[in-house]
Amino acid sequence: METTRSPKASPDPLPELAAFLAPFAALVRRSPSRQSLERYVTGLLTALPRKRCATIAAALAGAAAERRQQLLTDATWDAEALAEARDKRLVAVSPSAGILAIDDIGVPKQGKASVGVSRQDAGTLGKLGNGQVAVTAEYIADEPRRSDPRHWPVSAQRYLPQQWAADAPQRERAHSPSAVTCQTKLDLALDVIDRARRWGVPFQIVAVDAGSGDQPPFLAARDRRELLTSVR
Repeated sequence: METTRSPKASPDPLPELAAFLAPFAALVRRSPSRQSLERYVTGLLTALPRKRCATIAAALAGAAAERRQQLLTDATWDAEALAEARDKRLVAVSPSAGILAIDDIGVPKQGKASVGVSRQDAGTLGKLGNGQVAVTAEYIADEPRRSDPRHWPVSAQRYLPQQWAADAPQRERAHSPSAVTCQTKLDLALDVIDRARRWGVPFQIVAVDAGSGDQPPFLAARDRRELLTSVR
């Protein structure tokens, strides 16, 4: 039986996207990785219902699934430097005196090949289940010219359950550096707050949930940092 295939989108990058990615080129050193990054981000901007490496490769010319997977698993770049560069661009176009919202989010995930996957309280899942958890920071500020606030992600820190972090063979399978140790979610929250300050994110208040906001260690850390906080 004859089958039909939808034509692929152009291999040429969108001019606007190329201009957006240009300042980050120095942080992704290898040319094939930069090209893979452009194709991957282009795929994320499509209307594809499931944005996986295989589906992006099927929709975009020059977007082989193997190269997308290599970008995500093997390509080398400084993730923190990339996030800092992105945040500084966003700070330049955002109003000041906003809120830094701290939260932990869960992503359902099975298997043993991904970092930090464990049966745990996965926050946004609303139940105990297999998944990954990250502590996140987002910047929110009123925008006078918009009806909705300016809202963008600042950074995130993956949470490693103690049992997972202590399993050396599992860490090796997941390519998790031994230097990345188990930290409490409270310590991770303080890390992302400190990072936001270093990067010049112009927040005035830190918003946290009651699970962190009423803990003496957090209150002491807040006072040392002279932070204004709001408990959600």
